[in-house]
Amino acid sequence: MHIRYDEKEEYLKKEMEAAKITAVFGASDAGRDFIESMHGCVDCVIDNRAGSLKQFCGLPVYPVDHVADMGETDVIIVTSRSFWNIARQLEKTGYRGRLYSQNAVKIRSYFHEDDLEKEGVAEFVDCRCGHENLLMVVAGFQPYYWDDVLLRVKENQKLFDEKLDVCICVPNGGGDSTALKNKCVENGWSFFHIDTNQLAKAQNIAILLHPEARWIYKIDEDIILPRDYFGRMKREYPLAEEHTRRNIGFLAPVLNINFCGTEVFFNTLDLVDGFEKEFGRLIYGWNEAPFYSGEAGRWIWEHSIPFDRVAKTFETGNALKYHFCDLRFSVGAFLCERTFWIDLGGFTVAPEGILGVEEIQMNEKCINAAMSMVIAESIFAGHMGYGSQKDAIREFYEEHRTDFGIGW
Repeated sequence: MHIRYDEKEEYLKKEMEAAKITAVFGASDAGRDFIESMHGCVDCVIDNRAGSLKQFCGLPVYPVDHVADMGETDVIIVTSRSFWNIARQLEKTGYRGRLYSQNAVKIRSYFHEDDLEKEGVAEFVDCRCGHENLLMVVAGFQPYYWDDVLLRVKENQKLFDEKLDVCICVPNGGGDSTALKNKCVENGWSFFHIDTNQLAKAQNIAILLHPEARWIYKIDEDIILPRDYFGRMKREYPLAEEHTRRNIGFLAPVLNINFCGTEVFFNTLDLVDGFEKEFGRLIYGWNEAPFYSGEAGRWIWEHSIPFDRVAKTFETGNALKYHFCDLRFSVGAFLCERTFWIDLGGFTVAPEGILGVEEIQMNEKCINAAMSMVIAESIFAGHMGYGSQKDAIREFYEEHRTDFGIGW
């Protein structure tokens, strides 16, 4: 099966004209609209209700296993926002043809890659290589962390046994990013900044600029990565699905300051009693001490260094252990498949300065689509805290720089 993640509508039409068979997956309102818009170019419909449903829009309806007989040049278009699940379902049948998401086609067709100024891109340093793995780093606001954070990105890129495109994206409001751009040029990474302070828009553009990327890694500029982060996350993804018996929306590392990750952090290092002696009862919830108190943030980081030594504790002690996020996941670091982003319809872009909308979107999608938000307990990464903790944790970081140096 050849999944075409991102193509414009005119390309899809050419593919449909060249195909012996063109099918739409899903007898739905979206399917009807698409069939009618194609003016006779669709030959049949694939639907799990075949048998009880014989025809749809005057076209024959076939069961899913029918696709095994379709050829390599044939085309199936998925018109629902369940592309991820349907792609996996079709893959199991042995389908050999081409698979498109109408949602992805719409997203791509509205993207002006040939005129990035229309997308609000003020500057673009293009170092793309067309790899199937993409790391996007949202940056521009906390330059005091760049040396350590980006050095660890660079060294992890070297350790990764696959190829990885890196793209640094800077929303407006992040200040002077000249130094950041220079680091990208030095390391062969792509860089762009947009003229609005919209983090979701920047991430959408980063993904659209890399249409070959099937796997999407995302980190913020204040995330400290452990050794072999990219390789271990990629290897843990299928293991997590196998051992949890879940379909995964996205996989995340254990972040020391992050609602769900903090629970794993405290339990792994046996820190609950010590924390409660200092700060009272530990609650993993909104406006609780681990997530708003600067002193609590310092305390957490005191128990997170030397960073690589602590990370090794998780790696050796938590093999094949996974934690399900039962609280809102804060998306500072994660790995997902491109199909997940396609099913979202891209990240929802909020008005300037409003944060967390894409975060809510990802959480809601996983719950509503019966997909799990999973933390790999063996992979520890550091987060430099939330807004009210930032100053105290930055001060701690500057006092303990040597403990953040690479020690693997």
